[in-house]
Amino acid sequence: MIVSVRQLSYQYPHGTKPAVNQASFDIAKSETVMLTGSSGSGKSTVAYLLSGVIPHLHRGGKLSGEIEFGSAEARSVGFVTQNPENQLFGYRVEDAIVFGLENMGLHAQEIGVRLNRVLNLFGIQNMRERAVDSLSGGQRQTVCIASVLAMEPDLLILDEPVSSLDPAGKELVSDVLRQLKSQGQTILLIDQNLDWPAGAVDRVIGMEEGGIVFDGAVDDFLRNEEMSARLGVTVPQAVELFHELRSKQEVSWFANVEEAAETLGAMNIAFSVPPHTFEASSPNEDAPSIRIEALVKKYEDFQALAGVDTRFLPGRITAVLGQNGSGKTTMVRHLIRLIEPTSGTIYLDGESIAGKSTAEMARRVAYVFQHPDHMLFEDTVWKETTFSARTMELPWSEDHISALLDAHGLLEFKDAFPNSLSMGRKHILTILSVLSANPDILILDEPTLGMDREMKNLLAKLMKGLASEGKTVIVISHEMAFVADTASEVIVMKGGRILLQGTTQEAFREEALLREAKIELPQITRIANRLGVPGILTIPDFVRLCRFEAKPSGNEVTADEV
Repeated sequence: MIVSVRQLSYQYPHGTKPAVNQASFDIAKSETVMLTGSSGSGKSTVAYLLSGVIPHLHRGGKLSGEIEFGSAEARSVGFVTQNPENQLFGYRVEDAIVFGLENMGLHAQEIGVRLNRVLNLFGIQNMRERAVDSLSGGQRQTVCIASVLAMEPDLLILDEPVSSLDPAGKELVSDVLRQLKSQGQTILLIDQNLDWPAGAVDRVIGMEEGGIVFDGAVDDFLRNEEMSARLGVTVPQAVELFHELRSKQEVSWFANVEEAAETLGAMNIAFSVPPHTFEASSPNEDAPSIRIEALVKKYEDFQALAGVDTRFLPGRITAVLGQNGSGKTTMVRHLIRLIEPTSGTIYLDGESIAGKSTAEMARRVAYVFQHPDHMLFEDTVWKETTFSARTMELPWSEDHISALLDAHGLLEFKDAFPNSLSMGRKHILTILSVLSANPDILILDEPTLGMDREMKNLLAKLMKGLASEGKTVIVISHEMAFVADTASEVIVMKGGRILLQGTTQEAFREEALLREAKIELPQITRIANRLGVPGILTIPDFVRLCRFEAKPSGNEVTADEV
């Protein structure tokens, strides 16, 4: 046994109730365990307690219960937090990776061996000389995982390790997890998303309000629709589809794309095929709120943008997709003048923004950072929500702010210290804060980071509401199911250039281009494609269009006939 936890409880110094409450569980050697639950359920606090961050770094609070390690010692627990920027020390990538090794007092030769091992493992040898501050969020997260793994901990704790990674990065981390497991590494994975790691996990521990409410095999958890919904866990879309179809028809169990396609393909399913009524996106169909022409951004050691031409329309949600380092964040940060372009022009309502300050732009364009800690300035949630409006001396009402907080599950935390919130709640808070200033354009960089299923649904509703009011919404995301549900159009980037721009349905039909950009379609779209029915973006669409019938009629086809 690596670690045994008994009746563990902890309440933060300013907390009103325990963050962890009478939690008990064991983790065996070589086991990969996923600790899951809704945002604020106590998952990250458990990680802080196991790693010694509490009580050795975060002092105070009320702690009780026992944590007993087997052969592992405190120093052999490696912990990768949700925010990689808090864990990267050193100018270059290789400096950041060897920082912990040097502090362990290892010989230079051993440090070199471990450095090269993790660089090769993650495929980042080409980044070893790059400055850390020039990396994308996903690249920083990869380097952070590599730096902790290089120390070869007995227990490796990963707190949402792929939240900022592209599909290729998620697959890489999944492969690394499997490889580490085969080598006997013990892993505690903390995440609200069981989509990407399901095949690498042995066991699921579910938390609710600080307590343990589920402890069992992954398959048992996936089959338990009530439990996954109760805990706000995102499960694979194939599993969601199974539960939806099972309520209408007897269906054999499936949990991934391959199993779903095989099972449904063997059944006599008819699909009502909708006519292709979507219109191709055109720069001239509306007056764009933002237009970008020949945008170039060069840094000392690489070119981030290589002549970008595009536009963003009012009343639309546009998703910007691409690998980590493809230029997504660099492009949108130009829109609020957080970055000065090397060349090119950006127009806001037909007027060049050259010469405008970031403060001037912020009155029209709101930008929500990938990591919410960069945007928290006040000592209460209430003050934080009104921060943008107060700073810009804009009118706001207490009734409006109360309604906003209540609608997004934050009213009960209005007097809480913002940094004490969970990552998902921090993200919601920063979005509400910028919305208090009523911007015309909202830019969201990886907004679903740390969010449970309910929070994602609230965010999707909020984004759609803003678009219906005529506002321009721009979202950077690697979560393709969320993109399919919310975005009216997408921009696909690769190597600092735009590879594809069109409606979401148009873009998701360009499988070859998406593969080139290393973008993976949502599971539901891949299942539908395998059944010969392209263009389905969401589970409700799939369920609405499919019929379990003996023979197709009218405008219907069966999977076997395509």
